[in-house]
Amino acid sequence: MEEKPKGAPTRSKGLLQSEGLYKYILETSVYPREPEPLKELRAVTACHPRTIEVGVFTGYSLLLTALTIPDDGKIVAIDMNRDTYEMGLPIIKRAGVEHKINFVESEALPVLDKLLEDHDNEGSFDYAFVDADKTNYLNYHERLLKLVKVGGLVVYDNTLWAGSVVMPEEHVAERLRADRHCIIELNNSLATDPRIQISHAPLGISSEKDKAIAEKKFYLHPSPMSTPRGGSEPQLLSLWTAMEDKPKGVHSPSKGLLQSEELYKPVPLVLSTWCSISLRQVCTPESQSLSRRSGLLLLATRGQMMALLLKLVNAKRTIEVGVFTGYSLLLTALTIPDDGKIVAIDMNRDTYEMGLPIIKKAGVEHKINFVESEALPVLDKLLEDHDNEGSFDYAFVDADKTNYLNYHGRLLKLVKVGGLVVYDNTLWAGSVVMPEEHVAERLRADRHCIIELNNSLATDPRIQISHAPLVSSLRSWNHDPSLQNHRQIDCWTAMEDKPKGVHSPSKGLLQSEELYKYILETSVYPREPEPLKELRAVTACHPRALMGTAPDAGQMMALLLKLVNAKRTIEVGVFTGYSLLLTALTIPDDGKIVAIDMNRDTYEMGLPIIKRAGVEHKINFDESEALPVLDKLLEDYDNEGSFDYAFVDADKTNYLNYHERILKLVKVGGLVVYDNTLWAGSVVMPEEHVAERMRGSRHCIIELNNSLAADPRIQISHAPLGDGITICRRIY
Repeated sequence: MEEKPKGAPTRSKGLLQSEGLYKYILETSVYPREPEPLKELRAVTACHPRTIEVGVFTGYSLLLTALTIPDDGKIVAIDMNRDTYEMGLPIIKRAGVEHKINFVESEALPVLDKLLEDHDNEGSFDYAFVDADKTNYLNYHERLLKLVKVGGLVVYDNTLWAGSVVMPEEHVAERLRADRHCIIELNNSLATDPRIQISHAPLGISSEKDKAIAEKKFYLHPSPMSTPRGGSEPQLLSLWTAMEDKPKGVHSPSKGLLQSEELYKPVPLVLSTWCSISLRQVCTPESQSLSRRSGLLLLATRGQMMALLLKLVNAKRTIEVGVFTGYSLLLTALTIPDDGKIVAIDMNRDTYEMGLPIIKKAGVEHKINFVESEALPVLDKLLEDHDNEGSFDYAFVDADKTNYLNYHGRLLKLVKVGGLVVYDNTLWAGSVVMPEEHVAERLRADRHCIIELNNSLATDPRIQISHAPLVSSLRSWNHDPSLQNHRQIDCWTAMEDKPKGVHSPSKGLLQSEELYKYILETSVYPREPEPLKELRAVTACHPRALMGTAPDAGQMMALLLKLVNAKRTIEVGVFTGYSLLLTALTIPDDGKIVAIDMNRDTYEMGLPIIKRAGVEHKINFDESEALPVLDKLLEDYDNEGSFDYAFVDADKTNYLNYHERILKLVKVGGLVVYDNTLWAGSVVMPEEHVAERMRGSRHCIIELNNSLAADPRIQISHAPLGDGITICRRIY
């Protein structure tokens, strides 16, 4: 984005309303179950941001870097003068970022050499900024180029040296001449260095800047700069200070190197105000720019869902369009059987080979056929062999957005009926709902392609879809040619007082109302069957309408019911029957649902609609507490392992009691879905902020989540749909 509008996503929290909520899902449900090879590959791919700063002064650029990198980022900051650093230290401490900084009072060369003694440091830093003694710039350059990773950045400040680089030497003050020679030598050296690509930008005194890679141009996330345009510049050397005499027309101290003071005045934060240099080269496809560089640590949440989906379709033959370092590829290879095969396509073998040692160590390389190529020719080649049509079980696409619809047309021929295709980045960091003028120019073309894809998928009669806000967003669809105002659980309803930043009633657990509305209006409502629309409208009139199933969660549930070919199901908690009707519409005509609720009155609100839909005969409604009914079912041993699916949205105090019974009733490979597993986001709130009436259930939900995460009998996925749903697949 050109400017970050209020509510726009931060890198660490994905599309959810709070970093704490996202961290809770990761630490409770995802990381404890993530296979070790995937943990290792995630660490290799996304290692905590590490930066180097050579020359600190009072710490403006250091503080800027510390404010910009994530909380677990680290900066090696080197300066010979601790006194000036300590001038800015109180502000750094107040900003809460001192823990990111390792300040070393020393000359820089010994520190850099010490870092290089440990070979693990080579290529481990993401960024370096140099604003120190010019006589050593070239010495720093050689060392930093070893320390900064391929694709990383080095920024050199003062590379026009107050404009003196173009002056006759006799016009340059004696005290500046030696450094001027060093700067000229540096510029000439950088210009001819084949290991880097550079850009020279007149910002402040000047830094060198780069934001492109090889022949494929793609943007990088903003890199820290030493001084903002229009800001305080304690080290600014204006042209007239560099000269013995100030000739007519030479610029004044206030306007930097530009020709007029007006041009130098503060401007809105756009790309031209960011300062960077010397991108260590690697040819990286455009498709890998946004999601992979803005949220690499977010891979695990979508991976958990993908692993579950792969199991549900018993995937054996799969396609991956876009590989990068191979996290999703390794996940697929670990999930499919030993004789499974993956056609993995990417234009860049270098990034794939970053993860290849871990793939080999995991013993799954034999499942992968990596093709270094554009994807369309490979897909077309596959389609030339008619035996390939309908022979793949699953495909995952995370590549150039401009071709998503082209991939879709081909993949729909290659994937079998009942198979799955998953598209990544289908909310494009939330930009799909932003005014276009707020979206950076470089992102607009892909944004349009994503919007076009979403509209196309929503109206494609050949598929069933579910749009899930995992990372930048994951969208899955089930290839099924037979296919033809919700509750607002809200954080402030859970709290005595609504702190700043707590989400509004209409946006569920997402960070903005517009984003949630976009998912509903683009992907959910257009495909919602008419009886469900009608029942949702009836439910909205009920004083406890918040208890109804969220339609986006319902869409996912319908997909899951199809994937397990559900015929016998259990529903614990019915209310007006939205999820019950959805299940009845999805299962076959001879399917049966055991529906349990203590309140027949609310069930009968929806019953006329259920009857009109012609599915009442599938429902056995039992007005009762749930535990006696479940125990009664278990008295008949024939019922054990005889159900395909269960949905639980009832009293939270009994969720764990239901879990033990339902796990006996649902077959191996069957599913149990629990609703409200983020409990309006209260699972991450300080207890004193949670309303008294919500605390008991909150404790039960936290206990449930911890228990499910540690239960070896199930495979889980925790999805922030509605008020949070946890999907459990019985393994044994």
